[in-house]
Parts: sequence; structure tokens; C-alpha cells
Amino acid sequence: MEPIQATKFDPNWPVEVAEQMGSDDFRNCLTCGMCSGGCVYSDVHKDNDPRKWIRKILLGMKDESINDPFVFFCTM
Repeated sequence: MEPIQATKFDPNWPVEVAEQMGSDDFRNCLTCGMCSGGCVYSDVHKDNDPRKWIRKILLGMKDESINDPFVFFCTM
């Protein structure tokens, strides 16, 4: 596993995602776990849950969040 490179973070990425999501703004996430508790995909694949994907978005990890397999399996 490679270390996270903070220099690659895009501070505008969370804003771009929020604009596309409309009323579902991930910037309000408290990482409470409610989303992963009801996520069928995270039960099948333990290394993928909504909180990890949302955290990548909030940190500005654009490439990582776009290329994360979770986004293609999410039924939200």
C-alpha cells in the first residue's frame, strides 16, 4: 500500500460532487456508520463501505474516489 500524497488532494472536489448530488451533500457526513450499516455491498466486500468512499471525496482524493469500485456497485 502506498502512502497518501496530500499534494494530490483537490480542495474543489467535494464542492464539485456536492453540486452534482443536489440535496445529498456529503460534506455533512459525520461518519456515524448508518450508510454502511444498510449497505448490501459493504456486507459482501469488507474492504469497501460508503464511509471510506465518502471520506475520499471529502479529502479531495478525486482520482481515488472516481476509480474506487464502490462507486460502480452503489445502489444509493
